[in-house]
Amino acid sequence: MVSSLSQKFSDTDPRLRLLNPEAAVFRVELEPSGEKGKEIRGVFAILPGDHPNFHRIVTISYSNFWNRAIRKIVRKSYPEAMPVFFKQNEIRDVLRKFESTLGPRSRIRVSEVTMKRKSGRDSTISKRFETDRLWTELSIEQVFELARERNQWFTSIQIQIQQIPERSTQFRTIATGRIYKYGELNYDYLHREVNLSLVSNLEGYASDRLTLLQGRGIRDRGYRHGLPIEIMYDRNIFEKKEEIQRFASVISDYPNSTKAVFHSNPYYHASVADFLDGSSFEVWILSPQRVLIVPQAKASERAFERLIGHIFFEFREGEINEYSR
Repeated sequence: MVSSLSQKFSDTDPRLRLLNPEAAVFRVELEPSGEKGKEIRGVFAILPGDHPNFHRIVTISYSNFWNRAIRKIVRKSYPEAMPVFFKQNEIRDVLRKFESTLGPRSRIRVSEVTMKRKSGRDSTISKRFETDRLWTELSIEQVFELARERNQWFTSIQIQIQQIPERSTQFRTIATGRIYKYGELNYDYLHREVNLSLVSNLEGYASDRLTLLQGRGIRDRGYRHGLPIEIMYDRNIFEKKEEIQRFASVISDYPNSTKAVFHSNPYYHASVADFLDGSSFEVWILSPQRVLIVPQAKASERAFERLIGHIFFEFREGEINEYSR
């Protein structure tokens, strides 16, 4: 990971300089954008995760440095490295566990959520999604139930960790944090607790998913038979023609890839080739509830995760399993 980043960003924008090889600490410089833009500089470290082949990029910074510099580095690091995707039910379950570890005089309240929902307007003449921002003082259960009822999914969720001080009956906020779907967290306090209960558990879900996706390519299997991956939904969403069309549009928008559509109506069948990674897949809508992803000669777990994350973020989240009849 360290040598890969050093080579890839030695003479590009942003530029990286390894400050401490023993600790994997980098200095990053980003050229100014526009006439009045300022050069962005900062330091970040790469720390080992709690699971094999997982690393964490960590920095103490303002959001501008993270948004403009770190996100650009992560985006340009593919296919050698890539961010993982946090599913909505994974975030909910991890927040529940985190709250339970804080003790009886503590609680978590959701203070803000950014959510997407399918547009009610004709997608041929307008965007497919609406984005809502909601400021709340709801519990974890309440805000996730509200999203389920409204058929919304989060792009980010901000939490407040609250505690009742001694000789008091009122909760007060002692820390805040935000979780983003594409593998990002920020927080301002309780570093140890956040890493043990939030980061590690979210990483565990992503690790289980990547383990499922490993070794799926035809060449990786030594040209032996292997089962594809399925995305299962909890209802028959593909009974509606417009949902098939919306799914097709999402695949069409998949970045840095070539697509060939074999069938689009009444069912969907396409080939997707990731030209950055070299992996390729066939994508089928197999039933009203099921999408099948069939790996071809090369199908790395990183390319698998990138394609599934795109489907989950832009279309709808489902359950990932090995295909079963």
